[in-house]
Amino acid sequence: MLPLTVSALLLASLATCSPIDRDRTAAILSFDSTSSSDSPLVARDPKVFNAPLWQAEKNQIAAQYSTKTGGAEDQAKNEKVSGRTGRFSSLAPQHFIEEFDVRKQPVCKDGRGKKCPHGKPGKSGHRLHGPAKKDAKEPMIDVFDTIDELYYGKLSVGTPGQVTSVQFDTGSSDLVVPTIACKNCTAPLFNPKKSKTFKSSKNPFEIHYEDKSGATGMISHDTVTVAGLTVKKQGFGAINKVTNGFGDGPNSGLIGLGFPANAASKELPFFMNLVKQKALKSNIFSMYMSRSGKEGSELCIGCVDSAKFSGKIEYYPLNPKATKNIQYYWNIKSGGFSYNGKKPATGPLEAVIDSGTSLIYVSVAAAKALYAQIPNSAPAPKEVGDGFFTFPCNATLAPISLQFGSKQYAMDSRDFNLGQATTGSDLCVGGIIGQDTGDHLAIIGDEFMKSWYSVFDYSKCRVGFAKAK
Repeated sequence: MLPLTVSALLLASLATCSPIDRDRTAAILSFDSTSSSDSPLVARDPKVFNAPLWQAEKNQIAAQYSTKTGGAEDQAKNEKVSGRTGRFSSLAPQHFIEEFDVRKQPVCKDGRGKKCPHGKPGKSGHRLHGPAKKDAKEPMIDVFDTIDELYYGKLSVGTPGQVTSVQFDTGSSDLVVPTIACKNCTAPLFNPKKSKTFKSSKNPFEIHYEDKSGATGMISHDTVTVAGLTVKKQGFGAINKVTNGFGDGPNSGLIGLGFPANAASKELPFFMNLVKQKALKSNIFSMYMSRSGKEGSELCIGCVDSAKFSGKIEYYPLNPKATKNIQYYWNIKSGGFSYNGKKPATGPLEAVIDSGTSLIYVSVAAAKALYAQIPNSAPAPKEVGDGFFTFPCNATLAPISLQFGSKQYAMDSRDFNLGQATTGSDLCVGGIIGQDTGDHLAIIGDEFMKSWYSVFDYSKCRVGFAKAK
């Protein structure tokens, strides 16, 4: 494991020239990396495709993205259980919509044209209004072997706070925190008895997948903090039992950054609570994912960080029509995947941008159409699994791109190659998998996001991309 020298910058009470409350905040979670040789998830031979790992993720995708009922009946049920609407627009304060760039924040002036009297220049060129808070140390780990498998970091639960580790997942909406009652869970585990603010409900919490893995516990509430951003009485699943390898990765739990309608707990997600309490400089979060275990990966809560991307952020509107007018995911319309600049082979797709998924999943028909454009590609052998495809390991691949609007977003070929199909094989497995899902969704994971800085904008209901540095 590489030594952790991780820092998180908490930008508190930043003065701006826009009419924003001065107590709004933004936080950056920066992180170094660790070798995944310490993780039970990875293949021992870095040159060979890890069939059990990726088959397990494929099964999870099939279950996680099953068809949503949608419609007025499901909407009414959600409101009855949770006491709020499942539609994303209910919380969005439209008066506050511009992204806050921690690197380019202008020095504000008062009504007489004088510079703000409080604060002094920060490292990123902005001024801090009032006394600056100390930087929070919040490590977030990039698990890497042949590819970067997942990104996770620290989260504090309870009073006093107990630190655990969670994966930051835009494809789900629940906060899942294993407790000391869970015998097979990954430490560090949460001890409810040591928290003065912990409250357990009588409502059970359950997550189950097609491969019979799952987690059970109770819906509970407590104070939750990420990089100095705190929500009191945050709802979460306090896990006391897991089955069939659920959560056997290096991280203990998971924090969903998706929409309320997709929360199994029917609790408002952590990020949405920050929006509700008007805590953020911008009602956005953004992600930069390093490659090959290099340092610098980052989650920016309430902000974007222009030091992590080049060019302009291009935005695309969310499309709730894909899921019967209820926003479950960060999904946007796509023209589809193409190879070597050709017309998109897959046809239009509904793309879910999912940081909790490593690879990319499209329908079986779309996968066949794309690989038909890649020379000498073929369905993978049975030992690799259904829905996987191979190509010659010695091939020099042309760009594989995903279209949004009129722009083609090319992936890095290093992220596409999952390794040899079997030991000594001259065929390698491709990172775009055929898996039919509910609502005909395409799941776009870290394999794409590593090439493109991704911005999730709640106020304007959109997702944006810029070229990652």
